Amino acid sequence: MGIDDAYNLAVSSLNGGDPGGICSRCRVKFDSKTYTLSYFGRKISIILPEARFEPSGISPMEQILVIHYLVSRDNKPAKGEWLSYKALPGGHFYYTAYRRLGENRLLGMFGDKPDSLLAAGKALGYKPASMGDISFLIPVFPCVEIMLVFHNGDDEFPPDLQFLYMDDILNYLTLDDISKLSLVTALRFRPK
Repeated sequence: MGIDDAYNLAVSSLNGGDPGGICSRCRVKFDSKTYTLSYFGRKISIILPEARFEPSGISPMEQILVIHYLVSRDNKPAKGEWLSYKALPGGHFYYTAYRRLGENRLLGMFGDKPDSLLAAGKALGYKPASMGDISFLIPVFPCVEIMLVFHNGDDEFPPDLQFLYMDDILNYLTLDDISKLSLVTALRFRPK
């Protein structure tokens, strides 16, 4: 399925969705024809029926991620644990491809410059966390955060970087969406 088909299918699902249920599940607001939510810490709006995004400039892939978040329907119980992509049900099958998209990209940029990673995370307004040598909580959606965890290398092991997700992430995004989200997240970082 091409990106245009995926977008049109997502928009159709959003237009057919129950605004009250979406607002309750995803912690967003709906007013007349407009959904409003936080996306990476900034307020965005989706105006129906055409699903026009404001402000503009959000890539088609990101628009699909936002809409998929809104039309998600799973409600599996969570334990409140942080998990790697590989630990998510089915994640180990796609882990190699997933890893290349976001985690390895950031590791290539910051693996030997952890101070630059710290500065870049702070510049993006990410909240410090307490795992690894450097970690941040990255707000994506009202119900979805990513924890970036970086471990310095030593004589035995190279540096490593992982994104961790709360164990309810699959209630909001598919494995494929999470892979794309890892790329979108990595692209926000710029070396300082």
